[in-house]
Amino acid sequence: MLRRIVQQFFAAAAAMAVTFLTGNWAVQYAYERRGYQAAGGEYLFIPVVYFGVYTAAGFLSEWIKQQVKEQG
Repeated sequence: MLRRIVQQFFAAAAAMAVTFLTGNWAVQYAYERRGYQAAGGEYLFIPVVYFGVYTAAGFLSEWIKQQVKEQG
């Protein structure tokens, strides 16, 4: 149980870190391209990145767990 909580915490932390960096980049890039502050498609990009990284982190942790089981 505790292992699953820790696994979820690290997946969420990794997803938040990548999402924060990617979101900052996307908003800055859109501002530079437009030349003025506005809300557009770059804000839809942020939850897509979070979901993708969170899902990938879950698959990676499951794969690592499986590899450890096979070796030991």
